Amino acid sequence: MSLGKILIVEDEPAIQTLIALNLKLSGYDSFIVSTGEEALKNIKESLPNLIIIDWMLPVMSGITLVQRLKTDPRTKRIPIIFLTAKTDEN
Repeated sequence: MSLGKILIVEDEPAIQTLIALNLKLSGYDSFIVSTGEEALKNIKESLPNLIIIDWMLPVMSGITLVQRLKTDPRTKRIPIIFLTAKTDEN
């Protein structure tokens, strides 16, 4: 029995695998997409319980994706965790 669905939005395959494996071992179902556009399509089909988003994605940044999700009444309450390798806030 799954504890919930977690959408992983990450473009690096090694990081995708690491996160998905740890979530599976913890009892969660995870779904992986590599771009913000794919994330929006996946979310349109099925709402996740949580979204893990890389800050720096190709084409649509993680920030832009979050802005779109938080302005949509259907997705604005989904919790989001940001991943980043950035070392400063700028």
